Amino acid sequence: MSPTSHPSRPDRFCRVSSLLCILTLLIAVTLLSPAAAASLSESSGVQDPLLQTSDDLASSALAERSIEEMERTASAVDQIPGKGKIASDLLNSPQMQRQGLSGEEGDDAGPVLVYITLVAGAPTSFIDPLVDGVVDRDEEHHLVAASVTGSELTSLAANPLVKGISRVGAPLVSAGRTVTSGDTVLKADQLRAQYGASGAGVKIGVISDGVKGLAEAQATGDLPADLHLLSASDGGNEGTAMLEIIHDVAPEATLYFHEHGSTVIAFNRAVDTLVAAGCTVIVDDICWPKEPFFEQGIVATHISSVIAGKQIIYVSAASNYADQHYLGAYYNGGDNFHDFSAGTSVHRNMYVDLPAGTGVSAVLQWDDRFGSSGSDYDLYFVDAVTGAVLDWSTYRQDGDDDPIETIEYQNTGFETIEGEFIIRNYRGEAPARTLDLFVYPDDDATMYTNNVNPEGSIYGHQAVPDVVTVGAVRADGVKSITIEPFSSRGPVRLVYPSPQTIVKPDICAPDRSAVSGAGGFEKIFVGTSASAPHVAGVIAQVWGLLPNRSAGEIRTALYASAIDLGASGRDTVYGYGLADAVQMYAAAGGGTVVPPVQIVPVTPAPTVTVQPSASPQSSLITPFQKSSPFGLPGATSFGTSTTGTSWSAPVPAASGASAPSAPSFVRWYPWGR
Repeated sequence: MSPTSHPSRPDRFCRVSSLLCILTLLIAVTLLSPAAAASLSESSGVQDPLLQTSDDLASSALAERSIEEMERTASAVDQIPGKGKIASDLLNSPQMQRQGLSGEEGDDAGPVLVYITLVAGAPTSFIDPLVDGVVDRDEEHHLVAASVTGSELTSLAANPLVKGISRVGAPLVSAGRTVTSGDTVLKADQLRAQYGASGAGVKIGVISDGVKGLAEAQATGDLPADLHLLSASDGGNEGTAMLEIIHDVAPEATLYFHEHGSTVIAFNRAVDTLVAAGCTVIVDDICWPKEPFFEQGIVATHISSVIAGKQIIYVSAASNYADQHYLGAYYNGGDNFHDFSAGTSVHRNMYVDLPAGTGVSAVLQWDDRFGSSGSDYDLYFVDAVTGAVLDWSTYRQDGDDDPIETIEYQNTGFETIEGEFIIRNYRGEAPARTLDLFVYPDDDATMYTNNVNPEGSIYGHQAVPDVVTVGAVRADGVKSITIEPFSSRGPVRLVYPSPQTIVKPDICAPDRSAVSGAGGFEKIFVGTSASAPHVAGVIAQVWGLLPNRSAGEIRTALYASAIDLGASGRDTVYGYGLADAVQMYAAAGGGTVVPPVQIVPVTPAPTVTVQPSASPQSSLITPFQKSSPFGLPGATSFGTSTTGTSWSAPVPAASGASAPSAPSFVRWYPWGR
């Protein structure tokens, strides 16, 4: 991998870089010049009301000069040997700046958890004497997880046996006396009453973020006293709620729990540990945001092999990201910047509001193969009002790299930031690729509907064909059922090793389920994280009654007996439809088939009655109409970028009044947990 020739960006943890501070001050002084203000006034002809007390945006020529100066300065820094091996999220971190570059040990630059990828054939033990903090290793994939300092990063990058180094991405959790309402919707209560289906004899393993409140749930009878904790140090409480739902549906199933771990290596070991304990049903609600979107990554490959070699049924929450996702072909909107609207709107990017104290993360990938990308795309997060570039990811893809850029940004100021994500084809040299972007706002941050594309929002091990991927439906009564707007959907389109289209999700189940609230969790559980354990419980019910059936036969019965929803037949929103415990038992050969209740999906009134306390609430806002440079007639400039050209081009004035905002809904964003 060659040294980078254009600037790489820090994550939100990395704002202490002395180089960037100097550059920011220089650019700020330039932007505040009277000439810059005059330039915008002449070009736009309209004064944004939000900017009446501040300087106007700078001209394109001034922006380009700023970019050139920044790139020249950054290029000099990039001459450090092997620096091209270090991913964007580490290049300007405190570890690199305070220790790796200056040689000084900084009190504020402690070790960072990273993945170290070795060249093929290099044993992972080769890393042991080079770092003090090896956490885990995967010999098959030449991968080491280690906690390293800046000086160790620098020496690792210079080693010819090291192929790449990247920051570990935190996993995302797709969000007794209390009985889930899904028990009735799925007819699990009928199956128990008619056939005594209790899940007896079946071991179910749950992987989630933790079991805080377990003792409380056991004291109220919402969980059994003999639950097996194999590993539970992560400290979350969603695992407790998932276990409660399973216990409601299949009260005599034997329950096991294992935390998700901090790396994909640890997650794969959690799966193996549950299999070794005898679990034949495993359910998780975990997404790894940096796993490949267009091919199987380490987790998906491992789970595929486990399913193929063992008689187990693996169930996973589809995830909750349908309404914060974009998938589409690169469309040059001018100056090599991607137009998310493909020329149909003046609102060309992905927009989010960040109140003070909230944050946002994003992962961009495109359809090159991991380890072989030469298509150089960059990702920026920009203040849409001032034009300031707030964060960026500009890792160099030059033929042997991963097609990924990531951003994590925290609004540490006192005012709401109206921001947007922008994609740049660096120098216009990258061939047109399919771009796939997930945006993860947290807390009270809000997204706009502009350019959101729900299709293809399932990836990773949820995309494995034999994994039972579960979408969430909102059930307001037995005959009023509709997909939750956040429930991720397909199709999944893998490109490598050969093109493959996979219909996902496979099945749906209700969310908004009643749980005890143990450990501070809300008493109404929203998201696909609540839907997946319902399906795991129904599987245990049927398999407990028919233990001689194979995993494949039980899985087939689940799909064949589902109540069709949405488009006729299997589709990429509902899959096969709503799980039905009674019909599933009959389809597996254990009972009498009865005519199903006809369910017509409807769109319920747009109201929200629940909000998980552990799940920060976000809002989905109708198209971007706020006062900003994008609302100005005759211009789409957002001002000067510190790392890219200014966006300015004549466009028709926006027409029509702003639509009313859609109601808020609940999503699960534990990115910063």
